[in-house]
Amino acid sequence: MGAAHSLEVRRLTAADTDWAAAIFAANARDNLTEEQQRTGGFVQGRIDADMISGRVAGPASVVALADGVGVGVVLTAGADEYKQGPPGLAVEAAREAGLTDFFLYGPGVVDAGHRGRGVLRAMKDEVIRLAASEEAGYRWAVGFVEHTNEASMAAHAKTGWQSVATFEFKGRPYDVIAHPVG
Repeated sequence: MGAAHSLEVRRLTAADTDWAAAIFAANARDNLTEEQQRTGGFVQGRIDADMISGRVAGPASVVALADGVGVGVVLTAGADEYKQGPPGLAVEAAREAGLTDFFLYGPGVVDAGHRGRGVLRAMKDEVIRLAASEEAGYRWAVGFVEHTNEASMAAHAKTGWQSVATFEFKGRPYDVIAHPVG
């Protein structure tokens, strides 16, 4: 497995936006081969520095640093921030499935060289810890993953997420995934 690395997971700050945008871009579907998409998963949508900056104040947006270098990001948003597209459809489907008091989790990404080392689990655990505070008042984290993103579906299942609903957008099926908070 190689040498041990120091992993720090903390809240996302404005100073993280440039390196976080680079990791998202490197893992965007359009920037990966089909084999890379199949084995490592992919990021859906266009995630740039402006979008990331808007998530600094998200309910529990976090970053992971290995030996001080950014290697992972999970963005979060309030459930009512999106009314259309896959995020809006995920919110609608989660509500139809009976979930209340939730926030949107994702997108999330881990640098290819740091996958399989517990980075996603550590970020998910910190997101849940932050969202579980009494002031936050959340009961659920809700995300969505395109069915063809098998690597992401497997990684989320491995870290305790469960499918609660499905929807389709532009001919692509998605799972709505949820994780209890608290």
